[in-house]
Amino acid sequence: MDTKKKQETSTIEEEEFFSLKDFFMLCVRNWVWFVGAVIIFIGLGAFYIARQEPRYKRTCSVLIQNQEQGASASIASAFAQMGLVANNTKVNNELIGLTSPAVMDEVVERLHLNINVAEKGTFHPTTLYGTTNPVTPTFIDLGTTGSGGFSAELQPNGTVRLYKFWKSTPDGIDKLEGEATGRLGMDIIKTPLGRVTLLRNPGFTGHLKKEMQLDIWQNSQQSTAETYTGRLKGDLTDRDADVIDLTIEDVSIQRAVDVLNTVIQVYNERWIEDKNKLGLATNDFIKKRLIAIEQDLNLVDSDISAFQSEHRVLDMKTTAEQTVRQGMEIDQKIMEQSNELAMARYVKEYMQQPDNRYSVIPANLGLKDIDVSAMAQYNNIALARENLIDNSGPNNPLVKDYEVQLQGYRNAIMKSLNARIGVLQSGLNTINSAKGKNEADLTAAPQEAKYLLSIGRQQKVKEELYLFLLQKLEENELSKTFTAYQTRIITPPYGSMKPVAPKKALILAVCFVLGIAVPGVIIYVIEATNTKIRSRRDLEDLVVPFTGEIPQVGSRHRLANLFKTRKARKQESEKPRIVVGEGRRDIPNEAFRVVRSNLDFMLSQHPGGSVLAVTSFNPGSGKSFIVYNLGLSFALKGRKVLVIDGDLRHGSLSTYIDSPKKGLSLFLPGKIKNWHDVVYHSPHSPLLDVMPIGHRPPNPAELLDVPNLPHLIREARAEYDVILIDCPPINIVVDTHIITKYVDRTIFVLRAGLLDKSALAELTELYNEQKIKHISVMLNGTQSNFSSYYAYGTYQAFKPDEKDDEEDE
Repeated sequence: MDTKKKQETSTIEEEEFFSLKDFFMLCVRNWVWFVGAVIIFIGLGAFYIARQEPRYKRTCSVLIQNQEQGASASIASAFAQMGLVANNTKVNNELIGLTSPAVMDEVVERLHLNINVAEKGTFHPTTLYGTTNPVTPTFIDLGTTGSGGFSAELQPNGTVRLYKFWKSTPDGIDKLEGEATGRLGMDIIKTPLGRVTLLRNPGFTGHLKKEMQLDIWQNSQQSTAETYTGRLKGDLTDRDADVIDLTIEDVSIQRAVDVLNTVIQVYNERWIEDKNKLGLATNDFIKKRLIAIEQDLNLVDSDISAFQSEHRVLDMKTTAEQTVRQGMEIDQKIMEQSNELAMARYVKEYMQQPDNRYSVIPANLGLKDIDVSAMAQYNNIALARENLIDNSGPNNPLVKDYEVQLQGYRNAIMKSLNARIGVLQSGLNTINSAKGKNEADLTAAPQEAKYLLSIGRQQKVKEELYLFLLQKLEENELSKTFTAYQTRIITPPYGSMKPVAPKKALILAVCFVLGIAVPGVIIYVIEATNTKIRSRRDLEDLVVPFTGEIPQVGSRHRLANLFKTRKARKQESEKPRIVVGEGRRDIPNEAFRVVRSNLDFMLSQHPGGSVLAVTSFNPGSGKSFIVYNLGLSFALKGRKVLVIDGDLRHGSLSTYIDSPKKGLSLFLPGKIKNWHDVVYHSPHSPLLDVMPIGHRPPNPAELLDVPNLPHLIREARAEYDVILIDCPPINIVVDTHIITKYVDRTIFVLRAGLLDKSALAELTELYNEQKIKHISVMLNGTQSNFSSYYAYGTYQAFKPDEKDDEEDE
């Protein structure tokens, strides 16, 4: 298998290797990260909650009363019950009206919601409103469109100091320099923000026992209305019901209640105003006609007075009784017909005026045989069209639809009026013919009497019409007075005293999840991007013989080392560690026993091969640790072992016997003739000898390439069962290549978490090309969170009193 294919296979194995179980175990090993992250995030969440002013929710239920009457309302209700038409269309329209910006703008203006007062607190300011607000500020020069504010220091005696002025501009917030002082309820205070007044709030129920630090500011009325319009929510309680639920959230309970109540009040007032538009139009029409009739009456009265003065006619009673007795009934009919004809013509003239094209039609004028229901429907549609234009503009498709309906009703009403006028005119002609016959019978009467009688009749007709219009005017005024509201509050504003925001449980739960997720993501990213060898599974496709693996001793995982200094990590790595001992049955001891057993098998394949070189690709792979402890493990088996510190540049193995001054560096150049003089007995085992480096030479490569080295190894073979040589990393210096020429087997120590997987290809090349004979690998520093073939995490140790040398290898 070539190198590229092996790298691809290794990548696939890596993806399969990092399983959920491995990830979970890795997280368990780093539990401190999770505990710390949870504490930090929950602390941040608690701080965020403390910084937020609590918001409360208030809800009220409003019934939209059905004002429709008559057959049309009954038919619509019947169709709604059959499911053929929606019966809540009107309620939806009223819902839009209740939550419209126009209504909220009026509410903001009445309650002065654009002016805010808040008391400074430890974590967040507390909004003051109504009974909790001691002052009523007014920004005289800002108007309704300006935004600005200041901080105020309010003393119990009523004196105030104003400072930290600011003003909103199109470019941002401008801070204004200066201070101002004054007293509550006194004259206007001149400030850098303009003229300001601070009055005592008569509704304030608290007591100023100490100094109060206040923030006072004003927003533009439009932006405030937009804000509260967004906060106000409306919804139907039920699809088939006429009840609307209005809900709003605010930091002040009293302000939320006031907003809901004022919204309903403003809506009712506007609805009454719309309803009274019909009555106002009718009143205006009647008043104009009264003025015209009054002028006609004045002219008639003037004619009678002038005629009587000219002809000296004082009493026409007798003459009138003689001439009127026969035509009394005719005159009465003429009067009734004339009144109705005049009203019909007045209405027709009113409807023909272009300015009144979509205006309401005067109603309740006593016209007979006229489609009153059509006139009422016409007026309702005209009012609905006007309201829709006010809310959405004249280009709304519904406006055009209303105009088409109005045109149809207008044509029908005009047709009805024309027909009635024709009937009335025909009737008057008939009555006048009869009257002409009656008047012919009075030809003998004096011409003066006839003239006065004619003028008197006109006078009487005008007077009756005048009184009739006065009566209708009074009826319309009474109708306006007794108009009922469109809405009725079923449930006044109510709600819980517990705040609805911030949602403490949800925020803390999210913070807890983040505290768990963030370290998990970090660990996953670190491990997912880790291309280092981590366990035996990473070496499954390696053709080089595998000697064994040694688990991690101590806390050397890179996540744990992130909090350690570089010097501390170096000192910890260089500290001698002895884990093999007689009677020990812990995981490291068992691991070294397995390695010892494997090496015995490998050495048995090549009789006489007892010299082992231990090297690596990277410094810090743990060669010295493995050489010394492996030597102890062989010694516990009753074998005589010599370990040689062949790393003349570093001498890590020598630290296990306190780095004596005499060593290999003196024997190789011949300064010490007998190599036994630089061999020291290990304090940890009587069968283990150590040859240190002594002092560090300046030329280690040249020093090793001398005849004394093979002489040393040749003679040591005869005295020792096993010889272990600690060599420098193979790719860094040439020392290892010199030493491995005289050894029987070379062990490459691969450090988990240190060696990159790309180095396995080079190791395979060394093995295939046999540049170094009898290569085998040993994995050091495996983590317990990853699966091991030897199942160290669940291994049950033997009792300590069992003999190590009695173990069957």
